[in-house]
Amino acid sequence: MADPICRWRNATPKTICEIVESLPKEEMNAEEFRKIMLDSKWGVSFSKTIYQFACQTGLYYVDEKDIYHPRFRSDISEFEAESYLTNWFKKYYVPNP
Repeated sequence: MADPICRWRNATPKTICEIVESLPKEEMNAEEFRKIMLDSKWGVSFSKTIYQFACQTGLYYVDEKDIYHPRFRSDISEFEAESYLTNWFKKYYVPNP
């Protein structure tokens, strides 16, 4: 059986903070977002597994108009990340476990 979320790393407050720090904090065209992430500390790794983890934990989404939308508009503390994860986990939907 597969894990219910991508297993790049565990969903810990520290991991969430690390990703949020590197994500753009404003809406933009998805192509621009991908370029920024390619130039980030993650490089091409972001587009392989990290993006899936970030999407599954609700840190951002790209809509049908190809616009990137961040969950957070500023960096967050580990306390805020822990609170976020607690609420996120209660609402996370695992399709066809």
